Amino acid sequence: MSKSVNELFQPSLKDGWSKTKSYDINHFFLVAFIGGPIPMMVLGTRNAKWLHVPKLRIYLLITISVLVQIVNLVMFYMYTNDAFAEGNRMPRFSMQILSILLFFLYKFVLNKPFQQHLLTDGETQPLFKPALLWILIGVVIKLAIIVAAFMLTGNVD
Repeated sequence: MSKSVNELFQPSLKDGWSKTKSYDINHFFLVAFIGGPIPMMVLGTRNAKWLHVPKLRIYLLITISVLVQIVNLVMFYMYTNDAFAEGNRMPRFSMQILSILLFFLYKFVLNKPFQQHLLTDGETQPLFKPALLWILIGVVIKLAIIVAAFMLTGNVD
């Protein structure tokens, strides 16, 4: 009888299990809305690795994030070269919408591992400082890419 009682108190998790950590993925909305695709990609990918999302899905998320950033840069370039009518706010809205759609993609991929994390650990890492840092870094990267693109096309006076 004592053997069966001892078996009850044995850990049920086998080898290969490792502790996860995560940001609150619901707060990524503000990161995507304010910061755009670069901070969303960095913080979302970090979170995906922490939650042990399969690498193929992580690579897919990174690829889509890079494509969103390229589309944003193309839209910005077209807007500055008067490809759109004056006062047309559609390019600005479409860049925001793409970033928000990127958030929903990350949320879709991370939701199940995040829920499992909450059930096993329940702790989330603070997001404010890393988000603020990556939003600032994202702005610098975006400006550097824009300046480089204008210099290559000869549009800088």
